[in-house]
Amino acid sequence: MIQRQVRENWKRPKNINQSLKTEIQINLVPTGEILSASVIKSSGNKAFDESAMSAILKVKSFEGLTMQMQLFDQHFRKFTLVFTPE
Repeated sequence: MIQRQVRENWKRPKNINQSLKTEIQINLVPTGEILSASVIKSSGNKAFDESAMSAILKVKSFEGLTMQMQLFDQHFRKFTLVFTPE
């Protein structure tokens, strides 16, 4: 669900390699609102990394993120999203 919402906001940069991968740390509140996001492992391609960050920040709040507080705290309050062109 999270990946789908990010993909819907992603604008693919021109001429990017399919093997690129960037890791972005996301901090959320229980409502799904994004508090912060930062690249923790760059793909080596600035345009790709920036496009992934932009897509995440456009989401602002993940819709449909409902779960028990303990599960949220363990897995979603702070997590890493691995973003690839595929």
